[in-house]
Amino acid sequence: MNYFLSSRIASLVRREFFENKTIVILGPLFLVMVSLIAIIFTALFVDRVGTFFGGRLVGEFIQGLDARMVEAGGGLEIKLSDIEGGVISIESFEEEKALGSLEDISNTKAIDNNLVEDSFKLNEILYYLHKLIMLVPLLISINYLVGCLLYDRLDGSYFFWRSMPVSPKEEITVKLIVALFAIPLVFGFASFLIQILSLLIFIFPIYRIGLDPISVILENLDISNWIWFLILDWLDRGIMLAPIFSFAVLISSLAKRSGFFTSVFAILALVFFESVLFGSNNFIDGALLYLPWPISADVRIIDSPTLLVAGLIITCFFLAMAVYFRSRPLFLNN
Repeated sequence: MNYFLSSRIASLVRREFFENKTIVILGPLFLVMVSLIAIIFTALFVDRVGTFFGGRLVGEFIQGLDARMVEAGGGLEIKLSDIEGGVISIESFEEEKALGSLEDISNTKAIDNNLVEDSFKLNEILYYLHKLIMLVPLLISINYLVGCLLYDRLDGSYFFWRSMPVSPKEEITVKLIVALFAIPLVFGFASFLIQILSLLIFIFPIYRIGLDPISVILENLDISNWIWFLILDWLDRGIMLAPIFSFAVLISSLAKRSGFFTSVFAILALVFFESVLFGSNNFIDGALLYLPWPISADVRIIDSPTLLVAGLIITCFFLAMAVYFRSRPLFLNN
């Protein structure tokens, strides 16, 4: 029994990859090439862009600075002066306060935390680069799910798949897992490759400034934290987007001609009736909680048990309705 179940699931997964090989294979390759061109352009022309806007080159500015540390009143004062005579002064905290009396312990901890966070600037840059890149599989997955149960009803292949020994529940579950985990995994590898290429390409402008590229990168990048973030982000997205994706599957099972217009109509109808009947916007506010940055706030669902449980309940409800309408379609072309 378990053998036949696993065999059916494996066949369904292969079917999804074969039918969507353009998205799964060519999509990430195209994304890597476009991103690579953009990164190379940025690395080559970043100085010229700065000059165009009237600013001096970053490298020349850094090389022209003369740093001096002066003790003053138990503290330190750092003076940066350039060749034109301009002076920038950075005054540290007084020594006794920096060491921290009892009432200043919280401030000292806050300063220490900021220093720890600021010591790995490249991690933060790569995090947000990854999140921007992962907007592409998000849109691709939603478009894939909105049409996954619609198109075979439009072209008549629905009858063929219904004759196969596969239940609607298994079919929909596989489609959802592919959208939640398989497609983001492929694009996650593409994002990882883009980030590595970014670091390698930006060795050239760092070297041109006059700094040691290897030391600059290693001192500003926590590699283990970077890899761990990519893994957690992949798992977190699979959990976080489950309610949104299950709603897209339900729309696909209900749509007559266009999944996009059906989803827009359903969302507008829900928002309108909630506003009229209850005078609230909980549907939109709740849906935004399950969307990633930059569409919504940068919040991890896995850190909120209430949102996690609510999302799983909503997902099961939408999937149950999708299975029902898959078995008993409202609109079917003979």
